[in-house]
Amino acid sequence: MKQTPFYDPEKTFEDNYKNGPFGPLADGEIYQDIGEPEYDFFEHKVYLPFGIAAGPLYNGRFIKGALDKGFDLVVHKTVRSALFPSNPFPNILGLPDIKGNLTIEHAQEGIVADNIYKEPLNILNSFNNPSFDPEVWQKDLRMVLSYLRKGQVLICSYEALPNADYEAYINDWVKCAMLIKETGVDIIEMNTSCPNAGKTGLLCFDIERMRTIIKRVKEAIGDTKLIIKLAYFQDKELLEKLIESTGNIADGYAVINTIQSKIVDEKGDLKLTGGRIWAGASGDSIRWLGLEMVKNMNTLRNKHNMKFKIIGMGGVFNAEHYKMYKEIGADAVMSVTGVLWNPYLAQEIKQKYAKI
Repeated sequence: MKQTPFYDPEKTFEDNYKNGPFGPLADGEIYQDIGEPEYDFFEHKVYLPFGIAAGPLYNGRFIKGALDKGFDLVVHKTVRSALFPSNPFPNILGLPDIKGNLTIEHAQEGIVADNIYKEPLNILNSFNNPSFDPEVWQKDLRMVLSYLRKGQVLICSYEALPNADYEAYINDWVKCAMLIKETGVDIIEMNTSCPNAGKTGLLCFDIERMRTIIKRVKEAIGDTKLIIKLAYFQDKELLEKLIESTGNIADGYAVINTIQSKIVDEKGDLKLTGGRIWAGASGDSIRWLGLEMVKNMNTLRNKHNMKFKIIGMGGVFNAEHYKMYKEIGADAVMSVTGVLWNPYLAQEIKQKYAKI
């Protein structure tokens, strides 16, 4: 690993939120882009359609650090319409025993986790999308909008609060989207694929609910752009049904989220405290899944003559990985695990592939 991670896995979520970021992301050095931004990203001009996906940018300090280091696309960590606590510590662990590509079967059988981080880097996250009250994160979003320089774009990710009442659940998706829109942010991402929701709990696989919620949210937010964050779809027919049902409503799709995985220790017992079984695996081992998903999404976009944007992610650690995603149909590319340990990744990609 090239750098100290800007989120410290040895500290609690609350400690990181209060005192982070760490390492070079906090040094105040500002990368200067040259010339004019030329790429279109939802009616914004950017220097490079590359950024940091929802996950490690917890507040304005983290986002300012990312902007200073040359990331043109920054996604504020997933927020909710009310205070929602984080899962207990630990929230990030290494997955040092993964060899090569992570398969869905391996993820479901169990992955050994430990506080060891080595290359090729793979990690788990188990946060469950904690959120502060809207008055806290709305203030953050407004502040970040004032930080944006030419060629930079802010996106905010969000998720509804759990609710057994279906209508109340839908209404909360709408409510939180409107709270984000109030701040002036004009690109919103619906996180429908949180890996900590339980094995059968991913909203993105429920086509009927997805269409209902996306339609209601889009009607409420109007011209504000709406991105839908998806998990990996092993069922290609189900993915096509989702695109047929929502592809003319959503403005874009972010693929993929982490791979929902059972997390165990070296003896095969549960590793995480609090009865947690499932967490999200990310890193080098899921790049093949991210690339496959982008390829499938691009095929469906062309087949159905749709215009939605595709934001590709999963295992992006260097400029060549960025190029791979772009060449198979991604309109933009993002990273989390790769940038956590290398905050200079955007600069490295700009130096090599700023024109592809």
